[in-house]
Amino acid sequence: MSYSTLFSLDSRKLKNEAQVETRFVAPLLNELGYPNEAIFPKENVPKLIGSEGSKKRELEIDFLLHDPEGFASTIVEAKTTTENIESHWGQAASYALSHNQKLKNGEKGIEWLLITNGLMTALYPHDRSGP
Repeated sequence: MSYSTLFSLDSRKLKNEAQVETRFVAPLLNELGYPNEAIFPKENVPKLIGSEGSKKRELEIDFLLHDPEGFASTIVEAKTTTENIESHWGQAASYALSHNQKLKNGEKGIEWLLITNGLMTALYPHDRSGP
């Protein structure tokens, strides 16, 4: 039996969001079995417009994962180790809602929100505020 290399990760080396993305999230997605062609980093994910009450704002996410059929299925948000991941659920949920509202009949939408700070990771159904 082999163990994840993530067990040997020194969390003190996760000093900013980019390091959480590259040193924790990218290896995690690899170990979960996601092929490279199913992982879309923020540079390849369209920004969407979301609502906060009467205000509109641009929404951006760190990674978008596609399922084997090619549909966007999971949003991944990385935060710094000092940030509370629960406080970022709204950002990911807003992106999922905006994305899913644009779908055509029969298209599968985003189902999951994965939020991590490299120390804690939570997986939420897209329509629930609790992991």
